[in-house]
Amino acid sequence: ADEANMPYGKYDAEGNTDFLKEVVIKDVRFLLGRKYYELPGDSIAKTDKDPVKAIVIACNTATAFGLEIVQEAVKEWGLDITVIGIIDAGSKSAVDLLNSVGSKDRVIGVLATEGTCASNGYPEAIQKHFKNEFQHEKIMVVQQAGIGLAGAIDGDINYIEPAAAKVRDHELYLGPGLNNPLYPIDLSLWKEYNFETGRNLLVSKDSDGNIIEVQLNSVNNYIKYCVTHLVIKILQKHPDRNMNPVILGCTHYPFFKKEIHDHFMYLKNLDNNYNRI
Repeated sequence: ADEANMPYGKYDAEGNTDFLKEVVIKDVRFLLGRKYYELPGDSIAKTDKDPVKAIVIACNTATAFGLEIVQEAVKEWGLDITVIGIIDAGSKSAVDLLNSVGSKDRVIGVLATEGTCASNGYPEAIQKHFKNEFQHEKIMVVQQAGIGLAGAIDGDINYIEPAAAKVRDHELYLGPGLNNPLYPIDLSLWKEYNFETGRNLLVSKDSDGNIIEVQLNSVNNYIKYCVTHLVIKILQKHPDRNMNPVILGCTHYPFFKKEIHDHFMYLKNLDNNYNRI
């Protein structure tokens, strides 16, 4: 695990994709070599580590930006090593599922990090597999960036601070907010969000009681926000199509599969606007 540089999901949004690719190559060189340091303070490397015989890039963003360069590097180094990325596998599984649920009038939803969404890796892989499986049809794919969700799961204080009892300074909080131009919290969707309250949702009001700022402060509230906006986006783009399946395009997200599923079901049962979930 590359604990020094994770999470990778925001590197593209921060303009650091070249650094991300460099990190991925360094990770691969480590896996293929024998040297390692057992403890952070060690000055002499041990050399009894066996080189790996296959590589799985078990991160969607690293796959999106690094799979091809790793495959090219391994080929250039003359190594007979299989390199596998998880985007292709997830996309194929989603398309395979359509054989049982039907492919007509479907939308595949993708909930992934900002970097993975920006790479367009999932839509491209899904269309490739869908074309192979259903030559005469076309599938729609809608992505939603899970802004702050992976960070919240990791306990990154830029996204959640359990000790906070009131709205934090904007320099300290990087998640969705009432005035966030990229990821706004929409008060007209308050019923849809169904946020947890208390310290899980930090709210500031003016002297008349009007809400002037909202900050998410729990993993579940990030889930509610991201799922709601994925559903709204799909309804706006494809109101006559059914949403199924949904790909959890970040390795953090499946740990909260139940909570994600629960909010989809909450929206489905909220009113008829969401009966295509």
